[in-house]
Amino acid sequence: MEFSSNPLMSKKRPALRQCTRRNFSLMILVSALVLPMIMSVSALSCGWWGDGEDDDGDAIVIGADGRPVSETRPGGDQPGDKAKGNLAPPGVEVPAPRSGYGMVIQPNGHAVPYLDAIGGQPVYSIQQLRQSGFPAVVDLGTSPEVSALHRQETEMLGMKYFNIPIREKNIAKADVLQLNAILAAKENLPILVFSASANQLGEMWALYRLLKGANQDDAVMDGRRFGLTKKSVHLTYE
Repeated sequence: MEFSSNPLMSKKRPALRQCTRRNFSLMILVSALVLPMIMSVSALSCGWWGDGEDDDGDAIVIGADGRPVSETRPGGDQPGDKAKGNLAPPGVEVPAPRSGYGMVIQPNGHAVPYLDAIGGQPVYSIQQLRQSGFPAVVDLGTSPEVSALHRQETEMLGMKYFNIPIREKNIAKADVLQLNAILAAKENLPILVFSASANQLGEMWALYRLLKGANQDDAVMDGRRFGLTKKSVHLTYE
């Protein structure tokens, strides 16, 4: 016995195939539009300063006042910070899950420890830093690959982002000149200068002071306020 095909169903099959193709194309289009948005939100929520990128997985310690508690780590985390018992100067360590150190260059050109600059305000993230009136941030010692992510997050918030990667073991004169150019633009101030190493932070400021005409003793003294451990600094690395 032969069964004849339904003429109505035969007419519907091409229309169904066309509809399926349209739906599939629509799904691809939606994915192309939504996926970058999801990735951008993920990058923003990750946080690069003060609110994320916790390498060692330590939990944030919360004090009685409900704010994060800073734990001073002897010597810092970088090769230049290995002197045992060398505590970071008061106010320099940023209270955050990830160890870091900061100084703020004020509009008058003076540098102060980060915690002194914020005056006890609960500023523990890059978002809060923007809300507190900081137009820019300098990221010291971060590789170009990582700094690309940091730049994206910072600029999404309307802030300027400057990276000084410091490619050599010693801070080069070119690195100090780059900082000098950043600080010369008054619209960038006040500005946070951030580093994973207190020693690196202090050395950069000492070299900057040397560049601006300070003598060796005064430059080293200024650098020690932010974590410098060296007995002398020199602008000899090109």
